[in-house]
Amino acid sequence: MVFTAIALGAAYTVFSEWLNVEIRRSWSYAASMPVVPFLGTGLTPLLQWLIVPGLALAVIGYRYRRAHRLMHRGGPT
Repeated sequence: MVFTAIALGAAYTVFSEWLNVEIRRSWSYAASMPVVPFLGTGLTPLLQWLIVPGLALAVIGYRYRRAHRLMHRGGPT
């Protein structure tokens, strides 16, 4: 499920950047912006979709498992 969420977010990022840069020409990358060659997408927006959701879901999973353990043990001691 986590992989699916991240993959869908990354796919949307690639599509959205292609649409706005190539088709609509509503903005463009600065010369200093690293671009992923085979995708034509900016590296930073793509990394945001690979790193941020993964970290957020990992933190949520950790907190959920911890709360679940504490609940079944009778709370913190």
